[in-house]
Amino acid sequence: MNAEASIARTACPKAMAARLGAAWASSLLLLALPAAMEAQYYCTTNNGAITIAGYAGPGGPVSIPGTIGGLPVTGIGDGAFEYCASLTSIAIPNGVTAIGGAAFAGCISLTSVTIPNSVASIGDDAFSYCTGLAGVAIPNKVTRIGVDAFSDCISLASVTIPNSVASIGDDAFAFCTGLTDITIPDSVTNIGIYAFGSCGSLTAVYFQGNAPSVGLDVFYDDNNVTNYYLPGTAGWGPTLGNRPAVQLQPSGPGPYTVATSASPTAGGRVSGGGTFRAESSRTVTATPNAGYIFADWTEDGGAVSGSASYTFALWSDRNLVANFIPNPFPAVSGAYNGLFADETNGVSPSSCGCFTITVAAKGAYTGSLQVGGGGYLLVGQFDFTGGANETVARGNLSALTVNLQLDLTNGTDRVTGSVSDGTWTATLAGDRAIYDGKTKLAPEAGRYTLIFPGAYGSTNEPGGDSCGTVTVGENGAISFAGRLADGTKVTPGLRVSKHGLWPLYTSLYGGQGMLWGWLAFTNASDLGGAAAWTKPPMPTPYYPAGFSLTVQALGERYLPPGKGTNVLGLTTSADLTLTLEGGGLAQGITNHIALAANSQVTPVGGPKLALTFTPSTGAFNGSVAPSAKAKPISFGGVLLQSRGFGSGFFLGANGSGEVRLEP
Repeated sequence: MNAEASIARTACPKAMAARLGAAWASSLLLLALPAAMEAQYYCTTNNGAITIAGYAGPGGPVSIPGTIGGLPVTGIGDGAFEYCASLTSIAIPNGVTAIGGAAFAGCISLTSVTIPNSVASIGDDAFSYCTGLAGVAIPNKVTRIGVDAFSDCISLASVTIPNSVASIGDDAFAFCTGLTDITIPDSVTNIGIYAFGSCGSLTAVYFQGNAPSVGLDVFYDDNNVTNYYLPGTAGWGPTLGNRPAVQLQPSGPGPYTVATSASPTAGGRVSGGGTFRAESSRTVTATPNAGYIFADWTEDGGAVSGSASYTFALWSDRNLVANFIPNPFPAVSGAYNGLFADETNGVSPSSCGCFTITVAAKGAYTGSLQVGGGGYLLVGQFDFTGGANETVARGNLSALTVNLQLDLTNGTDRVTGSVSDGTWTATLAGDRAIYDGKTKLAPEAGRYTLIFPGAYGSTNEPGGDSCGTVTVGENGAISFAGRLADGTKVTPGLRVSKHGLWPLYTSLYGGQGMLWGWLAFTNASDLGGAAAWTKPPMPTPYYPAGFSLTVQALGERYLPPGKGTNVLGLTTSADLTLTLEGGGLAQGITNHIALAANSQVTPVGGPKLALTFTPSTGAFNGSVAPSAKAKPISFGGVLLQSRGFGSGFFLGANGSGEVRLEP
């Protein structure tokens, strides 16, 4: 962990945003909290999104804030509230996508929990031994109920499992002695070992689909359980899990009433309700009115479907409510861009990259994702919680699962999420481009010069300084014309965020290497941060063994000189020294030059030299001959104007060397 990660707290969100630009995505920064909360929450941040890591508050009813330090809260970490015996209720904010393992385990006084529909994963043991918990509605993005997720919740009497869940883990509801019945949706295909073991009051399990596979002792010691399944479903025998399986017989052919309503009534229209005979397929449809979007279908307070068209088997009366909310997307529509990286296994070209998406006024989005030298199309629709999921095919490579979460309520103009190929999972974060170049102008607009200092004297990695020029438009668009110190040209772009962050990414060396990192514009003039520069072993003239480096950026605003002023901002001539060292030179090369007020160069002493400046950008290029008969050595660099020097690199016989231009 670097020095940035050792900072315990910071009271200034702007300073924190700057630090984000100077840290790796995998670095964990403990954040500043508002004063009233500082003693209560311990937090980490990855890619500008908050995870609650610990809690030291008084307990009682707790409502977790949606933002901390100006950043969205998107995760509840492993063990964050574990054994908080005084916690009586918990409200998790919309925008949280993951609840970690044992996050609330052993909270024996917890009686109620509000889990928003943005949550897509609930970890193992997340609520185990919450002995006072009376009911839980699992959100309709969750696909797996983890091992021991609700085990030993002896007061649990009501559980709503949505139609998104595919598997129920081992011991998930073991020893939930308050459960008398439970409904398993047709999406569930696997139920683990002892999943409902020792639920002594459980008598009825209602299955809405085909028979799932079940683990050993799934209903251990539940001697009174009967499994009920619907007509027309498959895979059923006389028993399931060594307990009777009985086809559910309606009390008659009907009629059954499907009552439908809209909430609020002004939000939209519903169709498909009425009185019908028993049937295997009945569909109701929700259509939002102007200014609203569809949220979900609920029944008895629990979500049953996130699809506007909900199809179900009709074998009893239904009372369905279509929920609508005011359309939140116009306020967050626009272009987003950012980065993703695998925080667990480290920055690697195969699992790190950048993305852009454009969000429309009704939540549809299009965009692209770049990783490993490939570019892939993103197309999808955000739901009412700001969440979206899609699978991206990659030909012969494993498909990518992309999860996105827009912050709809806190004004952060951020999108967070993850990218995974099944073997690695990368954390994703990005920002909305809020500058339009007309009424909203980027304060960072202008020209900059930038270097990444090398490892002077090294033969294993570049010794010269990588360098380039940066232009930021009034609309926040960034263009970078640079050259890395092994000779590789780089031209990444994207946009600056309202926090002054630049997501820097370019794929290198045929997709096997990269330059990746968050840089930050600070103090209206400086540019800094850290980046990963990786090169694989490959048969190239320079550094064929490859390298994996963390390089620190050093940059500043550049002001093109006016009439009668030279590139260093001086109105009089200046004496400068040009030095080339390293790169396999037997000895360094030194030249003295006079820089006139019009930026013209006059050699004063030393080997034969040609040197020119580009006053509009701050770049310089030239060549110098070590001796009268030697081949000239080409070099290049940029000026750091306010610091009064220039820096760059040249390529020598066995690597790059440092170029320095200073008084």
